[in-house]
Amino acid sequence: MDSRLFDVYCNGTVLLRNFDIFKEAGGENRALAKTFHGLVPNDQGKIFFNFVPVRNYPRINAIEVSPE
Repeated sequence: MDSRLFDVYCNGTVLLRNFDIFKEAGGENRALAKTFHGLVPNDQGKIFFNFVPVRNYPRINAIEVSPE
């Protein structure tokens, strides 16, 4: 696959490196859910996600943040 690789950061911490969304989802146009625990807001109480391209541009359709 390797057609859309990217890194995912939350407040500067790496969550995923060289993430291949097509491979993880099992192909194109398929839903994929990833869960991360222990994400801590910054000093202003904000959570920032950065999607850094490795190959092509990252593409995310939705993010849900829920309290633990």
